[in-house]
Amino acid sequence: HATTMLRWQFARRAVSLHRTSCAVTAPPSLPGAALVVPGNATLVGARATYFERGASGPPPEPAGGWAASSNWCGMDAGPQMLYPAQCIDGVVGQLGGRELRASLEGRQCEVGAALA
Repeated sequence: HATTMLRWQFARRAVSLHRTSCAVTAPPSLPGAALVVPGNATLVGARATYFERGASGPPPEPAGGWAASSNWCGMDAGPQMLYPAQCIDGVVGQLGGRELRASLEGRQCEVGAALA
């Protein structure tokens, strides 16, 4: 369930801020609404087991891949670290699966730009 917090009306568009349990799985029901998904320039999503809040891009993948237990780095990620399930691009990536990854493969997006 989403609750409207703030709304700004422009000439032809409106922007509204909503409070919801999850913007991806429980979005507000609005005609013509779109979810703007933040991402990194390489559009690889949240690949790391966890990553630093506000980082400009993903860390390089370690030898053996992220799934190797030697790359988990412990249970406590720290106060400025996020798990993929805690951020919009992580949830969208999980739900979009292979189809989403295939559609973004090899594409890039400049900071401040958008892809549809």
